[in-house]
Amino acid sequence: MPMIHSLLSKIPDDLPYEQLISKAGDMYLQFPPDKLAREAKLFYTKSSTISNYKKLEKDTENQRPDNVLRQRRKQQGSNEVQVQKDAHPLVKMSVWALTAALSGAVFVVYNVATDWGSWF
Repeated sequence: MPMIHSLLSKIPDDLPYEQLISKAGDMYLQFPPDKLAREAKLFYTKSSTISNYKKLEKDTENQRPDNVLRQRRKQQGSNEVQVQKDAHPLVKMSVWALTAALSGAVFVVYNVATDWGSWF
């Protein structure tokens, strides 16, 4: 309430109320609120970053390293795309075995460390 009183007390005494009301009525008829809302929504969709997302997505797609390499190969005249073949099964098994052994070692070290921690 004090805020409203403060606001109303700052309004000048010689304000042309009738002229303001008539201009507001004319502007209401000239620019209906629903028309303004449609124009604002249209402006928002055209200028929004959401509408530019597809362009941004396409631009970033062209900057991925694999796409850049493909473009360079095409420029050099080589249409062959080198595809890495699956690794040999023996290599896969040895990597798996090393991973399992290392995981087991980490588990043992952790258990020993927790046992030592209880002594202190």
